[in-house]
Formats: sequence, structure tokens, C-alpha cells
Amino acid sequence: MLQIRSNANMPLPGDKRVLALQQALPASNLLCRLLVERGIYSPDAARLFLQPGMEQIRQPETLPGIEKARDAIRGAVDKGGLIAVYGDYDVDGVCATAMLGNALEALGGKVLYYLPRRQGEGYGLNIAALDALKQQGVELLITVDNGIAALAEAAHAREIGLPIIVTDHHEIGETLPDCLALINPRLEGSPFSGLCGAGVAWKLGWALCGWEWAEKWLDVAALATVADMVPLMDENRAIVHGGLHKLRHDAHPGLGVLMQVAGVQDTSRCDEQTLAFVLGPRLNASGRMALADTALDLLRARDIAGAIAPAQALNGYNLARREEETAIVAEAAALVDKTHTPGDFATVVAGEGWNSGVVGLVASRLVERYHRPAVVLSHGADGRCTGSARSIPGVNLYQCLHAAHGLFERFGGHEMAAGMTLCHENVPKLKAHMESYLAAHTDASLYQPQAVVDTDITPAECTLDTYRDLRRLAPFGQGNPAPVFAVRRAKMMGVRTMGADGAHMRLKISDNSGTIDGVGFRMGNWAKEILPDADYDVVVTLADNTYGGISRCECHLKAIRPSPDGPSALAYIKLHLALFRENLWQNLARHDLTLPVCSRMDAREAFARLKEGGWGAVSFSPRGICRQMPFLVESGLIESCFFSFEQPTADAARSGALLLAPGADVQWPAGMKGVICLDEPLFTAPWMQNIPLYCLQDAPQSGGSWLKGDFARARLGRLWRALAGAQGMQAIDRMAVIRQIDQVEYQGQALLVAMRAFEELGLLSFDSAQGGVALHLNSGKKVDLADSRVLQYMQFILAQPDTPEDMI
Repeated sequence: MLQIRSNANMPLPGDKRVLALQQALPASNLLCRLLVERGIYSPDAARLFLQPGMEQIRQPETLPGIEKARDAIRGAVDKGGLIAVYGDYDVDGVCATAMLGNALEALGGKVLYYLPRRQGEGYGLNIAALDALKQQGVELLITVDNGIAALAEAAHAREIGLPIIVTDHHEIGETLPDCLALINPRLEGSPFSGLCGAGVAWKLGWALCGWEWAEKWLDVAALATVADMVPLMDENRAIVHGGLHKLRHDAHPGLGVLMQVAGVQDTSRCDEQTLAFVLGPRLNASGRMALADTALDLLRARDIAGAIAPAQALNGYNLARREEETAIVAEAAALVDKTHTPGDFATVVAGEGWNSGVVGLVASRLVERYHRPAVVLSHGADGRCTGSARSIPGVNLYQCLHAAHGLFERFGGHEMAAGMTLCHENVPKLKAHMESYLAAHTDASLYQPQAVVDTDITPAECTLDTYRDLRRLAPFGQGNPAPVFAVRRAKMMGVRTMGADGAHMRLKISDNSGTIDGVGFRMGNWAKEILPDADYDVVVTLADNTYGGISRCECHLKAIRPSPDGPSALAYIKLHLALFRENLWQNLARHDLTLPVCSRMDAREAFARLKEGGWGAVSFSPRGICRQMPFLVESGLIESCFFSFEQPTADAARSGALLLAPGADVQWPAGMKGVICLDEPLFTAPWMQNIPLYCLQDAPQSGGSWLKGDFARARLGRLWRALAGAQGMQAIDRMAVIRQIDQVEYQGQALLVAMRAFEELGLLSFDSAQGGVALHLNSGKKVDLADSRVLQYMQFILAQPDTPEDMI
């Protein structure tokens, strides 16, 4: 279940730093709390932050190496030699290429523009391209947005007599490339390390041509700054602020036409969202679906007429990219669902012929779906897989993958994203490595979906005045996110889908204070789950919706969950029937299958004790809680129970604490008198040994003809015979062994259940081996499958009705 936690840096309303800012600025208490949260404590610093201006952008000469590069470039222009600008196929690289090439042409230089192909060449310098450029007569090569790690390529360029100037912004290694000049804001002596590649190129163009030139390209520099997700702090903030002003009033011809083609009707309202979600994806689509040259043509256009054709092409590429992304996401998710279990730490999937320019976006969608680091690979005809990876907060993807660098032919990235090429036969090894590495180096709590909010808000507080006050913190982006709020225990009304494929959701969020409109982008699947009588906690940002000249505030939903302490038990359970089953898979994988010691208690006595306080109750299956619904209603607990899924709420020590589908790591408050099980437990968890445990005298149990369907005797027999080939298989732990078993009868969660049943009956064991465990089969043992409590319980769960009303 989604965990909503507060930002630890957010000060309380009475914080002295907040009050001092509020008095000095003046500004609202909420705005001042958000400033302090961002590390801005003094009134002077707050004024600079709230009013970014061009004076906050440092002169280009403050960048180490820029004067040396400027002098070398002017010398090359004076000689009349051909100068190549070597860029990249993403927004940052294309913008950097266009800007620096234009600056060189403004000086009178002869310029050759070069963007590598995503498919075939990949990111950065390559030796074949250097040789080709040398043969074309290039006398000076300048990299933009790449080159800092191109040690071998720079050495080769020197060997063939091709001078190189490197301008880049990526991490600096222990060794620097051998080049004529090097500009990187991460070099020692730089006053600000956060510039993007285009920001560096823009400053070099400024040094070459002066401020009048730089001002003309300010909106392009702003676009790259937002699209490359560098921190929107310090001078980046001023660049984007100034660039947005230019975009609204005197846009670059290419960007102006692209906004028209994209359907932006009121350019005076352009903001960082326009850069991030309208312009950026369209420029990126060129390199993803074809060649990035179309995006470069747009930015090189000198007038509106010259920008129309590339703008229309980019818009078409973006539409095609969306369609292809949607198709690959569906195909990838279908493959993952066949083998994924809740105990997995990573998602790794490969597909035949998937567009390698789109797999990074697909990986991001899989991260959203499974809340696991995801690797998505395109299997090529040459037996190699090329792909991208994305991570979740707290999981360092680079460290994980670098620990298996021997699996890759090419690999690079950072904490949250990476790209790679590897042989197809190494894909299972990559999956196994990620599972074992992440199990050993990360905390399991990271894999629970989390949303960090700045503070709570009510629908009545979601006003245009509040929104406009918060916009003083804009532009928002990396390092300066838009404020995020939690609306607690609200009703969802008027829920409907919107968009051609119903991908989005529109609704109204309401509580006793009032009602506010809400939109959930890519949350259309929630529309059929929302129940009108249930309470929900919603994570939102505020937005301005203007239509027909009338503006109103609305909420953009980021996440939603049933309120853990909401009163509507039946609605809560209905929404989480699937989660009961999913949690049970996890319990089977992690818990001791012996039964805990329980005393018996009459149901009426149990619910009477729940009303006393200091007692808790747990339900391991939907049937457990639903069969007791009459007692909950009769006793009045239905309206006062503090329902929670997997973990107790902060109110668990109060009367009626009721925990659904408890896990192994449950943390009950100190001083609990006892915990009542509403149905029979299947396993023993550590928390059961520390608190008196009681089972109801009429707790529901399995019965009848259970050995059928998914766990029929014949299917289990075929699985047992197939396991003969896995005898002696070794891995780091039991789950890692199970994941490697190759058979057709069972996959994913069902395979886990079957293996646990065999283990429970003594048919197999996982014996200690060097560096982990090994699978051992007890082939001579005779057992009755009907004795397996695991199979009994799973058949019982799978036979449950689809609605809680039918269980009562």
C-alpha cells in the first residue's frame, strides 16, 4: 500500500526562521515554510530566490577553460578552417549543437554539424566518426554535452591530427581527455556545477559573440535546462526564468512554430511545464524515432517559414513515439506479469525488435507500475540487447549495475538511470545479479510505493490565491519541485475517465471544508476502483485551469490510497481483495510455515475487548474480516475501527485497531494486551512471539474438495518430475533458486506456492552451499498432497468470491 510521509525538512508553522521570513518579506506562512524547507533562511536570500533576474547569471569567463577555448576558436575561425560541432541526440545535445554552431557562424566560421545516431552509434564520440570528420576536412572539433569520458577517442583524435575542444557537464573521472581546451562546470574553480550541456555551450557562445547573441538564445537554453533535469537552483533558475519571459514574448522561431503545431493557444501562459511536456518531448522524439537532425533543423530555422516543416515532422514523430511506447509498455508488462512476484527486487524484460529509442520511457512506466528498478532491453538480430534502466528513490542503479560490469559490452549511467548493451544470453544473469545485489544492499522498505508531501491541505485551502502565492517559488523542476500536498480522508465524487483511451481521470475531491476539482493523468485505471462511500488520502499539486477566460484552481493527483483510518470497512476491503492475495504470496516467500501458538476466544468477547483499547485484530484473508462484519456492525466498531493494510496506523493502540494482511515486519505499539486473529494464520512471524495471540472459535478454515484448478494433483506431479533437472541448482538464496527453474506448468507466484508446498511436505529442501543454498530433492519420500496447509490455504483463497458482500 502507498506510504505517505512528510518531508523531514518541512518546518512547523511556529518555526522562528519561518516567522522571521514572514515578517520581513512579507509572505504567507506556507510560502515561508517552503522557503525554509529549501534551505533559504535569510530575507535577502529569499528575495533573490523569489525574484530571479539576469544579474544572477554569472559572466561566462567564470567557467574554467572558457577563455582558452574562446581564443582557440577565434584563431580557427580566422584561419578559415572547417569546424565541426559534435553533439548528442537528446534535447540538451541538440540545443547545445544549434547554439554553438550559430555562434561560430555569427563569427564568420565554416561549421559542420554532427549528431550521432542513437541506433548504431550511441552516445558520445566514436572513432569511426572522428575518422570520417577528419576525411571531410575538419580542422577543429568541438564537443557539446559529451566528451569528458572519451579518453580513448580523444587520444585517437590527437593521433590523426584532429584538435578537440571538449565542452561537457557530466561527471569528471580521475583522468581527463587529452584535448586543446576543456570546459566543464564540475571542474575545480567553477562557481556553479549545475549547468546542463546546452548551458555550457550557451555561455561559450556568449563569450564568443556577446550578450546580445546570448539573449536571443535564452529560451533555447532554458528549454535544455528543464529537459535535462539539472537542478533549477542558482543561475539555472535565472536562465529558465529569463528564457520563459522570452518564450512568451519573442520566442525563437522554431520554438514558436512548434508550440503552434502542438496546440499551445496562449503562449503568454507558457511555463516550465510547456518546456518539459510540450517542447521537450517533441524535440526528443526526433532522435528516438528517426534522426535528431530534424530537431536540429527546427532550431537552426531563421524564420517561421523555415520552421514549419521540421515542426510538423517533430509533432508527427511524437505521436508515433506515444503509440509505440504504449504498445511496448503493454507487451513488456504482459511478459513481466508472467514471472513477477512481490518479492522481486527488480524488473528485467527483453523484447524482439523493440525501438531502443523508446525503451527508456518504457522502463519509467514499469517503475511506476511495479515500483522496482526496471531494465528494458531490445533484442536485436545480432544477438545483442540494447536498452535502458530506471530506478526508484534510494536505490543506486549505477552501483548495482557497475558491480556486474563484466556482463556488458557498453554501460554508463548514474544513480537513477543507465544505458547498456549486452549479449542476449546474459539477460538472465543480469536479472539474477540485480536480485541478489539489491537483496543484500537495499532495505525492503524502499520497494513500498512512497509519496513525500510537504504538508496537509484541505479542499477549501486549494484556491487561486494559494496557487498564485506558491507560483512565486517557480520555475519548478529538479532540485526545486512544485509543492506537494496530502488531502486526507476525502470523498471522491463524479469520477470519470477522459482522453481518447480513457488513460486519465477527472473527479471532485470533497470533505467537510469544501470541494475541489481534480485530474489524475495516467490514472484512468483508478476510475473503476473508486468507491463513493470510501475515504481516500490523495497526494496532489495545485494547478491553474483557465477556460473561456475564467481561471480556477484544481488539483493534479500524484497518488491515491484508501485512508488507513477511514470508517468504510467494506469499501476498503473491496478495493483491496487483490492486495490480500498479493500479500499472501509475500508471506509464503518469507515466513516460517509452522503454526503459531494461539488461545481461543469467542467472537463477541473478542470484539468487546477491542473496544477496551490496547487490543488489535488481524485478518489474513478477505473472508476473515468479511465474516465478522455483522459483529463489527452490531458492536459499533464498523464506524470506529482504525483499519490499516500491512502495518498498524499510529492509532493502533486505541480501540478497534484492525490490521489487514499483516506482514512479517509488523510493528505494534508497545503495551498491546493482545492480538485477535479473525481467521486461521498460515505462518509464524516474529511479531506473533511477542504479543499474546488469540484465534476466534469460529475462525473460517478451508474444507471440501480443494485439490483442483491451479494446484491439481496432475499438474503438481508434472512439476515434480520437471524439478529432477534442477537437482543441485545453486544460488544466493531460496528465492533466487526458484526464479531459475525453467518449466511450463507454473510461473511466478504460482511456482512459489507449489515449491513452498513441496518444501513443507519434505519433498525438497534448500541446503547450505558455498555462497548460498542448493536445491535437494527427497525423491524417495511418499506424501499425501492433501496434508499441505499451503495448498489448502491457497485453494481456499483462490475460491473466494469476487465481492466482500458475498463473503458475509
